[in-house]
Amino acid sequence: MALLVLAGLAAVAGPPGCRRKPPAPEHANLVLLTVDTLRADRLGCYGYGRDTSPELDRLATEGTVFLEAYAQRGSTWPSLTSILTSQHPVTHGVRENGMPLAAGPATLAEALADRGYATHAVLTNSYQQDWRGFQAVVPAEERPQDQVAADRAIDWIRNGAVEPFFLWVHLVAPHDPYAPPAEYDRFGDRDYQGSMDGGSISTTRVMFGIDEPQPADLARLQSLYDGEVAFSDAMLGRVLRALEERSFLDRSLVVATSDHGEELLDHHDYFFHHASVYEGVLRIPLILWQPGVVPAGRRDANLVQSIDIAPTVLELLGASAPEGFQGRSLAPLLRGDALAAAPAFAEIKDQILTVRTDRHRYVFNPSGVQPPRVPGMQLELAGAAELEHLNRVPIGIEELYDVSADRLEQTDLVASRPPALEELRELAAGFQRDRGWSCGQEVDRQALETIDPETRRRLEAMGYVIGPPPANGRPPAGGQRPPP
Repeated sequence: MALLVLAGLAAVAGPPGCRRKPPAPEHANLVLLTVDTLRADRLGCYGYGRDTSPELDRLATEGTVFLEAYAQRGSTWPSLTSILTSQHPVTHGVRENGMPLAAGPATLAEALADRGYATHAVLTNSYQQDWRGFQAVVPAEERPQDQVAADRAIDWIRNGAVEPFFLWVHLVAPHDPYAPPAEYDRFGDRDYQGSMDGGSISTTRVMFGIDEPQPADLARLQSLYDGEVAFSDAMLGRVLRALEERSFLDRSLVVATSDHGEELLDHHDYFFHHASVYEGVLRIPLILWQPGVVPAGRRDANLVQSIDIAPTVLELLGASAPEGFQGRSLAPLLRGDALAAAPAFAEIKDQILTVRTDRHRYVFNPSGVQPPRVPGMQLELAGAAELEHLNRVPIGIEELYDVSADRLEQTDLVASRPPALEELRELAAGFQRDRGWSCGQEVDRQALETIDPETRRRLEAMGYVIGPPPANGRPPAGGQRPPP
């Protein structure tokens, strides 16, 4: 992973006040804005009532919003890798946070670098990955991380950017702990006097029943998350204005999305994301903006996936998708053409597979895996070490939800065996067969052992569980068809 010293490039741009408007590049720039742990339904442009996202809402008004976009995994590194490689995690091999991206799958950054793009990334919690194809990957670790990331991206825009460029900015504020800066903590009860501070310890104590939350405590938690969303949104606005100041914005394709969302107690008294297979985590925002290319004010209800982003971007920029991309370009939808309906798939390693159609979500968990809620270290800090036996998210062998009537998937219909169940089982079996999803097998332990101790420490400090969770019973020796 290259870290470049960009100070010398400042002279190219000229001193402030003396810059000339740069000539239009042959190809449009690409600006990819990703926000960690951002639920689609917490943005105004997706119908949320609080004013959490004026910058993204403005982008959505002037661009196209995909209302039904889904991630391939509720975990950062696997999901971001799927965005950049247009491959499912079972194919690109990054099944867990901390796992390296092996040689093989071409990345969006490599495809654009081959076309002469300057490629630059400013990243918060995922910079340790070897994101191939970027000439510079600049970390933003210092707090407040999103402000630091925005500052560093703006510095590059003002002093280092050369067109055409691919700029990727990844922010992290909505990830726990939920602790927005004071000016963004504006959605809750100002007189709240309870103990819910949004930190990992207080949320863990609630999950394990040590502290009994009152309605005011849970309302406080939701308001803190919303404040973090507002903070990230404001930082994205600063980046967009910096692009506009240098006359880059109108020559850019902007993509705003997330790696995944957050449970926030929708299911199984669980706050976070890495052990979730449900709507609040897998549904993500996806907004595209480019004057004269992307229709303004369009709200598209087609079911789309994270793996569709890279092929869409490349087609809009006039480039071909590399061999091995598994997503499909959404450019025809932007031209007003139709695309055949297709399901969205997500996984938790080779243990749990989900299928999302326009009406249903099907969960297939053949080994009965119950993923851990938090790492053991977090249990100890919360004074709950003796509650390890409760540290499981009880996902069923099969689950089925009618999302057309039950958006947050509260009523499991699998026992009633509706007619759609067999069709969804066939879709799961087809994915297993076509993608080599090995159905109940644990992720490669050897790959997990390659995570260096410092990266492991950082990830565990953020509450990530590193390593395959134990299954309830012995996993099957080979692939398995969904049960009859």
